[in-house]
Amino acid sequence: MAALGITWSEATNCCPIDIFPSCHNVEDSVTVSGPRDSVKVFVDALKTENVFVREVDSCGFAFHSQYVLPAVGKLQTALEKVSFNGRVLIF
Repeated sequence: MAALGITWSEATNCCPIDIFPSCHNVEDSVTVSGPRDSVKVFVDALKTENVFVREVDSCGFAFHSQYVLPAVGKLQTALEKVSFNGRVLIF
């Protein structure tokens, strides 16, 4: 993942096919998500164009993108086992 100093519209127009704008933080700040190697190449290219970029350590996971879809079923099953008591999670 990476934080970019560009607008949402700019991000949707310039992201490679395997990288997705994922968080519209403020007008000129967007987080993108995708495969680590692809994000690295994209970040390096934007740096050469003097675009603000900062890689985000996402522990190797492309959060907020289609790449997490395989985990949806397991996450849903796990969340169904969690109950909330006020602000305390009970497992």
